[in-house]
Amino acid sequence: MQDSVLPAEVQEQADLLDQSLSKIQLILGAVALSHGTLSEQRRQLICGSLDESSSACFPDLFPPRFTSNLMVLLAVLYFFRLTEQNLDTSDQTPVSRCSSHLNYIASLFVLLAAAIRLFDVVFVRCNTEEIAA
Repeated sequence: MQDSVLPAEVQEQADLLDQSLSKIQLILGAVALSHGTLSEQRRQLICGSLDESSSACFPDLFPPRFTSNLMVLLAVLYFFRLTEQNLDTSDQTPVSRCSSHLNYIASLFVLLAAAIRLFDVVFVRCNTEEIAA
């Protein structure tokens, strides 16, 4: 089926779903990056316990941690904006209006958690470098 024959409203909804799918893929990429980072942390733990003097045991994990947290924040921000737009819909029933507000609050908490997590990664990096210097 060609997208050009779809009614405008249906095409708009299909585009929104496509954008949502791309943000979910971004989150999945962030999870894969975090998985790799944890695997590297495990390797560092074992390597460090066997040979404490080897600097090769401890590559910098800040770049993948920062990147994965930023990817999550960007995706969560997109979904937060969607819930925010849904608040302005005038044709809602009382139940759907209540649900929209609850989803907005939940999305806000998720956004705040992602922002705090990214801040923490940067905060630890900055303060660890000051201590090491």
